[in-house]
Amino acid sequence: MNADDSQVSGMEAAQKTWNAQRNQLDIKLQKGEVTAEDYEQQMKTLDAQRDQQYQQVLGADGFAQFQREQSEQYQMLKRIGPGLGFTPDDVNNLYAMMQDYQNGVRDYRDRAQQLQSQGQTVDWSAVDKVLANYSQQTENALRAELGDKFDKLKRSNVMPFER
Repeated sequence: MNADDSQVSGMEAAQKTWNAQRNQLDIKLQKGEVTAEDYEQQMKTLDAQRDQQYQQVLGADGFAQFQREQSEQYQMLKRIGPGLGFTPDDVNNLYAMMQDYQNGVRDYRDRAQQLQSQGQTVDWSAVDKVLANYSQQTENALRAELGDKFDKLKRSNVMPFER
C-alpha cells in the first residue's frame, strides 16, 4: 500500500489506542470483571472502532485496499493467479466475489444467531441446508465462468466454500 506519512501516523495512533484498550479489556477478563461473551462483544466493538479510524485515515478505497492486502486468501490468489493466467484485475475481481460470498454466509448465520438470542427457535439444519445450496450455486457459477481454473483454485484451498 502506498500510504503517506500522515496516513501511517494515523493508523499507528489508531493501533496504539486499540492495543491500550485491548490490554485493559484483557485485564478485566483475567480479574473476572467481564464474561467471555462480553469480552468477545467488546473486542468486536474495539475492532470496529479501529477499522473506522483506519477508514477515516485511508478513505474508503484505501481501507478496502488495506484489508485486501492483509488477507491471506488474497495473498495466495496473487501468488498462484498469474500461473493460472489471471491478470491482477482478475485476481481482484475473484477476491471480491469470494468476499461477497463469505459476507453473505456470515450475515445469514448472524441473522439466525440473532433470532435465536431473541428467543426464537432456529432450525439450524435448515440454515445449513440453505447455506449449502448457496455454496453450490456460487461454486457452479464460478466453475462456469472460470472452467478448469476453478478446480485448480479449489485444489489449492483458496476457495472459501463450505460443506
